[in-house]
Amino acid sequence: MIGAGNFARLVMLPALMKMNGIAWRGICTAKGFHAEHTGRGAGFEFATTDNAEIWSDRDTAAVFITTRHDLHADLVIAALRAGKHVFVEKPLCIRAEELARIRLRRGVG
Repeated sequence: MIGAGNFARLVMLPALMKMNGIAWRGICTAKGFHAEHTGRGAGFEFATTDNAEIWSDRDTAAVFITTRHDLHADLVIAALRAGKHVFVEKPLCIRAEELARIRLRRGVG
């Protein structure tokens, strides 16, 4: 998971924690305290402030992106380049050129 703001912590994580089959690997936030605090409480294996640790983790198959909206497009592209499945909290992006970059990365259209 990348991002641990109010929506992620108070809405998404509680709902996802009710689901079977999710093994939490890493959580990444801009501030280490948020990553560590949220990660410990939700049972993540590690906490970080460096997205590269999420991308390079071989045991991470999917990434939940729950950051500020203006960061979504670049994080989606980075996750896809790292071979990860992606769930991004809406919106996918905020500019048409970001959508074009995402489409190019996925080979769509």
